[in-house]
Amino acid sequence: MKPRLFLLNLLLITGVLVRAAEGTSCGQDEYQCPVSLECINKDWLCDEFPDCDDKTDEPPHQDCSGDTGGDADENESADTSGGVVPQGQDSANQPSGVDPSADGSQETLQEPPERCSLRKCQPGKKMRLVDGRTYRYHYVTKSMTQASGSSPSNTVLTMDADLALTLLTACEMELVVESVSVETSRSDSGGEQETVQDTAFTAALTKNPLRFAYHDGEVEEVCPAADEDPRALNFKRAVISLLQNTMKRLDLDHQATERDIVGECQVDYEVLGASGTTLVIQKTRHIPSCISRSSSTSFVQGVPYAFVGGLHRIPLLNSSSKCIQKIGKGLVQEASCLE
Repeated sequence: MKPRLFLLNLLLITGVLVRAAEGTSCGQDEYQCPVSLECINKDWLCDEFPDCDDKTDEPPHQDCSGDTGGDADENESADTSGGVVPQGQDSANQPSGVDPSADGSQETLQEPPERCSLRKCQPGKKMRLVDGRTYRYHYVTKSMTQASGSSPSNTVLTMDADLALTLLTACEMELVVESVSVETSRSDSGGEQETVQDTAFTAALTKNPLRFAYHDGEVEEVCPAADEDPRALNFKRAVISLLQNTMKRLDLDHQATERDIVGECQVDYEVLGASGTTLVIQKTRHIPSCISRSSSTSFVQGVPYAFVGGLHRIPLLNSSSKCIQKIGKGLVQEASCLE
């Protein structure tokens, strides 16, 4: 049997700031790009990385000799959770999730019910995501299988989904599958696709959001709902694996050991070049080196054997994985993988 081919593609559609109405001015801690009208964090001003299309957030358009405006106001101080607390007011004296208004009434604020990240969030150097912003992606995965010598045709399974990734805090995101379709073609169908009617699976995919800790490109923790379907969880883990980038700097090649849906694997990052303000990076995962992989049952009989060196599992099938990530404006704009 020929190796299965898995093609995964993740494309950013748009990143929009959730607001009450279009045309609203940027927040107090944001800077609005004059041409695109995009709102960016003031901390991104004068950081030697242009975030506006017209580069007005960097010199000579900005005076970078003094304060960039990214710090909190003088009458405010940052708390340990990344929020801002006015001086003279103890946040511990206020009920959790309650904000007293001017007329004495109380308004319940929407806050994450729990934290997924296990460590304090550090400011990102590579990824520059904005709190409260929702980034929408289009995701396609295709699996092709062909039996050698039996037929020139192959069997194809295609999944197509629309995704929404919302930044809850500086290092915590929430993935929501908004819609999904599944199609397949049999080896005797001549390549004609037919829709798979699996309402239970599609309902499981869209039922629960998946929270995960995202520290400057690295997925450190995944916090699924208690009733999450294992199939839906694996699908979502595959999606966020495409967003993972553990490079120290985006302009330098890097080698690392990463943990994702495949296991703990040796990974090589190679900078292929730039396209405008977007960096093109090739990510190669050495699958035979992976450990902590899920076990599987095979009709091929074998005896456990301890290998010396970097090989951790008998490679009954030759496997390889290469991904292309396109990173610009502080986020992964597009990712495609072939396994």
